[in-house]
Amino acid sequence: MRLHAAVLAATFCLTFAAAENSYATGGVVPDVIDVAPPAKIEIVYPGELSVQYGNELNTTQVQKTPTFSWPVENGALYTLAMIDPDAPSRAKPRLREFLHFLVGNVPGTDISKGDMLAMYIGPAPPKDSGPHRYVFLAYKQPSHIRFDFEQLKDDSYAGRPKFSIRKFAAEYKLGSPVAGNYYQAQYDDSASKASKRGARANGPPAAAMEELAPGIVDVAPTKTIKVDYATGVSVDNGNELTPTQVQDQPSISWEAEDGALYFLAMIDPDAPSRQDPSVGEVIHWQVANVPGNDISKGDVKFEYRGSGAPKGTGLHRYIFLVFKQPGQLNLGQERVVKRSRKGRLNWSLRKFAKENNLGNPIAGNFFVAQWDEYVPIFAAMSTND
Repeated sequence: MRLHAAVLAATFCLTFAAAENSYATGGVVPDVIDVAPPAKIEIVYPGELSVQYGNELNTTQVQKTPTFSWPVENGALYTLAMIDPDAPSRAKPRLREFLHFLVGNVPGTDISKGDMLAMYIGPAPPKDSGPHRYVFLAYKQPSHIRFDFEQLKDDSYAGRPKFSIRKFAAEYKLGSPVAGNYYQAQYDDSASKASKRGARANGPPAAAMEELAPGIVDVAPTKTIKVDYATGVSVDNGNELTPTQVQDQPSISWEAEDGALYFLAMIDPDAPSRQDPSVGEVIHWQVANVPGNDISKGDVKFEYRGSGAPKGTGLHRYIFLVFKQPGQLNLGQERVVKRSRKGRLNWSLRKFAKENNLGNPIAGNFFVAQWDEYVPIFAAMSTND
């Protein structure tokens, strides 16, 4: 019996040592936590796919909520979190941490009986952002907790970027995690498409829209503008389109309140290039006093003008932003037609929004584009008056 106990103890020590080493070599310690948890969370996704201290899984395989188990004490309550510290990439984690899942007041390991604070959203790492770490941590609570935390639904990314499990644990006196695990995953096209049916339908991916703040706006919008072109392409939070595809005004819509008026702007902040934006913002489209999202009934100040990045200047961002107006705007300016460049250069969205008390944008979207053969054709038709 003593020999059996000794073997178990030795096995535990070896297992913990391996886990501790994995947290360190994987950078989870110190990027996310200070000390490796003493126990393992057993995590199994559909198809009997298990998480094993840094193993790589395909993002398509981990879109549904897995099952969880870890060593628990009778009568104890736990908090379980899943975070990505590598948003938008491990090299530039400016959105660290992205919250994927958060449940509090879990009796034992029965997630279904806990308080759902953030519904599960599967990984959707951006293209070319490399492997992301998806870290699961379980904390033993001192008692039942009344969380001051608005529930995050699984149809929106709002509220998920820049979460801090360290700060959350400190705020609610959770101490150090008692169990943990993590895996790695990177961009997968099929998983990316699947995610658009969920969270991306109502909220822009953090890595896309959050990069606009604070350079373009002070606070990134939490809703997505739907932008579709007659050429069959759509704007999808930073996807690349061509000037040929976007030369004509698109159809556009967003989630609007009854009776509210809105202001729409489309800008290029990268003129003449993203490396040298000395021309300031170029206004490509401006419509004020839009009832709901009916653009046809708004006051057009600058007619739509598609992308036209000069040759050799690389990718430009073309950003659509919608603001809810405090009331009717009387801008008193003549309408600038599509072919005219008049008044479009050195525009400032931030200045305009401040002067007209627009606050922060409520919805956004953007694409990137560079020069193609249509640019000189359209330039030849353009005027400066």
